[in-house]
Amino acid sequence: MKVYFKGSNRSQDVFLKQVNTIDYLEELEAYKDKFNRGKVMDGKFISCSPFRDDKKPSFVLFLDKGNWLDSGTDRRGSFIELLSFLSGDDEEGVKDYLLNKYSQITDVDSLQLKLNLNLEKTMPFIYQDGLPSEFKFRHPYLFNRGISEAVQRGFKIGYDKETKSVVIPWTNKDGQIVRLQFRSVNSKKFWFSKEGDRIKNHLFGLYHIYRKNSTTAWIVEAPIDCMYLWTHGIPSIATGTASISNIQLKLLKQSPIETLVIASDNDEAGMKMKDKLIKSLGGVMILKEFHYPDGKKDVNEISPEQLINARIDSIDLIKLENKLENKLEK
Repeated sequence: MKVYFKGSNRSQDVFLKQVNTIDYLEELEAYKDKFNRGKVMDGKFISCSPFRDDKKPSFVLFLDKGNWLDSGTDRRGSFIELLSFLSGDDEEGVKDYLLNKYSQITDVDSLQLKLNLNLEKTMPFIYQDGLPSEFKFRHPYLFNRGISEAVQRGFKIGYDKETKSVVIPWTNKDGQIVRLQFRSVNSKKFWFSKEGDRIKNHLFGLYHIYRKNSTTAWIVEAPIDCMYLWTHGIPSIATGTASISNIQLKLLKQSPIETLVIASDNDEAGMKMKDKLIKSLGGVMILKEFHYPDGKKDVNEISPEQLINARIDSIDLIKLENKLENKLEK
C-alpha cells in the first residue's frame, strides 16, 4: 500500500509504517450516494464522478493503492484527498481517523505524540484582523437556503467573487477566526483555506453558545445546518463532518451545554456519529434525539413548521445498554 501526502515526509513515513492495508470500499460505503452507477471490476472501483455532475462513469479508484483518476477532468489524487473531500475534514483529520482505525499498534495516543514531536510546535493560527477584506461581500445563496441576514452577520459570513463561493469562517470559543471554509454557490463543492487550524479542534457555533450561555443546544454536522437552526432561535453547534473528534468532545464537556439534542444527518454516517456521542457523553449531559421526517436527510431540508413540531425524545441509556447486552448474548 502506498499513500501520497502533502507535508512532512518524516511524519508520513512514520504513519505508513503503522497502518495496515486500508479497506477502501468499506470507507466509501458511508458516501455511496455520491457514487452513481458504482461497480467493482478488475481491481478497480468505477463510478460517475463524485466531484461534478456526471452521467457516464468516468471515475476510477484503484483498490490496490487507493489512488484515483477522474478521466472527465484529468484530475487525480490520493485516497486521503478523496476522503477529505467526501467527509469535509482536512487531510490531517483524515490521517488521524485512518490511524485510529487501521493502526497496527494499540497505543494510538503514544504514536500520535511521536508524530507531533516531529513537527515544529506552533501556536494555533488566528486571522488577527478578522475576515479578510477581499471576502467582505454578501451573496444571496445562504439567504435562499433559509439563513437570515442577522445570523449571517453574527457568523461573519462573506463571499469570494473570484471562486464564486460563500466564505464561512470557523472561530474558536472566543470568537477568533481560525479557518475559512468555502462553499460554491453553483455546486456542492466545498474546500478550506490553506492557512488555519484544523476544524476538528473546534466546534462551529460554540462561540455563540458561550456568548448566550446556552444550556440546551442541538448538534449537527454542517455549518449551514447550524446557522439554519440559529435562524429559527435554536442554539446549535456543528462538527463540520460526519464524525466528532476527541478534542471536539472535550470542548463539548467544557461548554455551558447541559442538554444536547443529537441531529446528525439521517444516513449511515450520521448514525455512527450519534452512537459515538451517546457512548462518549452518556451520563455527562442529558441527551436527546431528533427524529427526521420521512425523506429528509439533514436539518436544512426541514421546513420551519416541521422544526416546531419535531419529535424529540430523551435517550434512555439503560434501555440502550440492555439492547447491547441482548445482542452480545445472542
